[in-house]
Amino acid sequence: MKTRRSPTEKPKKSFKKFSKNYAFSKHDFLKMQEFLNSRKLKNHF
Repeated sequence: MKTRRSPTEKPKKSFKKFSKNYAFSKHDFLKMQEFLNSRKLKNHF
């Protein structure tokens, strides 16, 4: 997909929203992974 560089504010705003949501989801994902790993370790030992 080709991305056009435009001086409009709309893409910037949407990108900010997207990056914020991505960072949040990434944090949640890492937290969940840690939780699952700890559970696995507890079950294993």
